[in-house]
Amino acid sequence: MKNLSVFLLGLTVIAVLALYMVTYQVAFNQVAVVFTFEQAKPAAAVTLEGGGGSGAVVEPFVYRGRITAIKVNDAGSGYTQPPAVTIQATGASPERPARATAIVEDGRVVRIDVTDPGAGYLSPSLVNTTGDQSGIYWKWPRPIQRVQTYDARTRLLEDRLEEQQTRDKQDVIVQTYVSWRIDDPLRFFQRMGSEAEAEKKIRAALRDRRAVIGNYDFDQLTNIDPQQLALSEIEDAIGEQLTAVATQPGEEWGVVIEQVGIKRIVLPESVTKDVFDRMIATRQRLAQNARSEGEAAAATIISDAEKARDTIMAFAQRRAEDIRAEGDAAAAEYFQRFKQDQEFAIFLRKLRALKETLANNTTFLIDPDTMPFDVFRQLPGAAASEPTEGTP
Repeated sequence: MKNLSVFLLGLTVIAVLALYMVTYQVAFNQVAVVFTFEQAKPAAAVTLEGGGGSGAVVEPFVYRGRITAIKVNDAGSGYTQPPAVTIQATGASPERPARATAIVEDGRVVRIDVTDPGAGYLSPSLVNTTGDQSGIYWKWPRPIQRVQTYDARTRLLEDRLEEQQTRDKQDVIVQTYVSWRIDDPLRFFQRMGSEAEAEKKIRAALRDRRAVIGNYDFDQLTNIDPQQLALSEIEDAIGEQLTAVATQPGEEWGVVIEQVGIKRIVLPESVTKDVFDRMIATRQRLAQNARSEGEAAAATIISDAEKARDTIMAFAQRRAEDIRAEGDAAAAEYFQRFKQDQEFAIFLRKLRALKETLANNTTFLIDPDTMPFDVFRQLPGAAASEPTEGTP
């Protein structure tokens, strides 16, 4: 019984190993290249027919399902006219056939011009290029077949800080980054070989294209006015140049440059002092402008206030003179009337004074001869009520 258990366990291990050798798995975020005897099947094959010559050998370059270039590996000889160029897909039928013409000089095929790149040329060796073919697949065990998988997700590559010079001869230390992903795994394998080699090549190309910074002034890299900054323009320019290198016909890297950006801008110590001095001078100039504007506004406000004050005072003075003139006229009229009977006028003044003095029911203990209370002595019957000398 024990021997049977060991036998079954060994048989299970052998089955698992055998299954591992003849299957491979591709995740949803991976693309795979299947090599048969270390060779991947090309997406297309090109043949030359007719023309009166022979021996010409050409090789197509396919990128993103399109024939981007056809390289002449052997020009052949004896061609009296351009041979017909036939492009055949090695896998599924293309969405649109590609077309090309041969150029012959001195009996030799010197160039193949692609007139229509076509679409849909995919190598049978590629798996999960569209992202919906993940799963487990069968393969022949090594050394017959080998599978190379790549992560198709976007990667971030940061370059180191390096010194650059601006157009106005200012030194700056810049760090850039690039996000990229594998777009054509077969082309990537042919041109790059490995992901480490790809990062090395992309980093070198990014460093060379960073010289674009030399086309801009220092104030366009760092400025308190956002309208003066050109960082986005610089990033776009570097990205366009890097994309052009990565997608050069016949030399494609098999990658897509998603974004190029500037991560950091550091100033050398010598430049930092100059920048601080310029910032201080700028701030002082702005402060002086603000003070000048404030002083001008204050002077305007004071001038307007003084004009308003003078207008109000002139109006008040004219009004006061008018009132004074009216008062003088009224006083002159009253004076003329009082002049006709001075005693009656004095009597009226005393009555007015009494009315104002006795308005609050106040009790006074004073000499009855004190003005204006002496008026009570002049009232009828006041003399009869006073005691006479010798009266008990």
